Amino acid sequence: MIMVELLDFPDSAPILTGFVTDQHYNPLIGATVMINGTSLGAMTDEDGQYFVTDVPPGIYAVVAHMVGMCSETIEEVALVEDQFTQLNFIIYKYEKLPGVSKGR
Repeated sequence: MIMVELLDFPDSAPILTGFVTDQHYNPLIGATVMINGTSLGAMTDEDGQYFVTDVPPGIYAVVAHMVGMCSETIEEVALVEDQFTQLNFIIYKYEKLPGVSKGR
C-alpha cells in the first residue's frame, strides 16, 4: 500500500518525507529511502519517519528497503518547489520460497 500526499509550504525547497512500516503498520527503524538517480536518501528514525531535503525539483523513482524485507519502489514522483511530498511505504518480509535451500 502506498500513500502520496502533497503539502503546501511556501518558500521552501522540495522535501520528501513519510513513514516506512511493515505489513502490521509497525514502524521500521533504520529502513533506507533513496531517490533513484541521485545520491540523496535518508534512514528512518524510531517512528519509521524519514526526511530527504535539498532535493532538486524533478520527477523521480523513490525506493524504500531494509535488510530482510522486500523493497518497494514508487515511480514518477514529482518533487516540486515550495512543497513537501509525503510518501508512505509498507514493505513486507521476504518469504522463503518452497524447495529453495541455502547454499553451502
